[in-house]
Amino acid sequence: MDTGIRMLKILVVDDDMVSRMVLRTILEKNQFEVVEAANAKEAIQILNDGNLIDLAIIDVMMPEVSGLQLLQYIRKSKFGYRDMPVIMCTAQKDRDSVEKAGQLKASGYIAKPIIAEKVIEHVNRVASRIEQSLDKSDEVAQRLGITPQAYTEMLSGFLDDMQQRILQLQEAINENSALKIQILANAIKGAAETLGTRGIRDAARELEEIGQSGGLQEAESALTLLSAEVTRLRKQ
Repeated sequence: MDTGIRMLKILVVDDDMVSRMVLRTILEKNQFEVVEAANAKEAIQILNDGNLIDLAIIDVMMPEVSGLQLLQYIRKSKFGYRDMPVIMCTAQKDRDSVEKAGQLKASGYIAKPIIAEKVIEHVNRVASRIEQSLDKSDEVAQRLGITPQAYTEMLSGFLDDMQQRILQLQEAINENSALKIQILANAIKGAAETLGTRGIRDAARELEEIGQSGGLQEAESALTLLSAEVTRLRKQ
């Protein structure tokens, strides 16, 4: 099945060869590029080598270094992949693992045995934010009545400002302040819409809806996606 989404690079980390083969087959069939790692050490090497990984799918139960420990390493990293979306994969979806993964800003959970439809559903949720995340600069500049150079400078300033806004959102999440999350996300959504940054707009909209609902269980994951989108645009 062709998803219509441009080929993204996905890191699959699992000590089980069969699981890696199944995930590779599913993902490549749906137009994704796959890089494999049999353990956390291999995964860290791939990331530290500067490979541009869009998303990682990590098995929870691995020997020596578990998937949750690897996720913790990624989140504490000083490199660009610290905000990379990560989907956890496990045969035992116990409450404790789910809560720990949520605290580490996992973007979702895939249960084993692996079901192709569920895998693609989770992956496309992330990929849709990456695909066409930025309108053409010339078109946006024309709409705003400014030069392309002025637009580029404006976008750069917006991305710089997003660092502080993300910190403010994290504080709001830590305070369990749904109203503050809603207000901050709404402001980001409006600015992103003006500048044609679709990925940031969509991620901010999701955070705004979370704030409106008052149920903040998904707030950390949504903030991770927003932060990852900002990082991606900086690299473009």
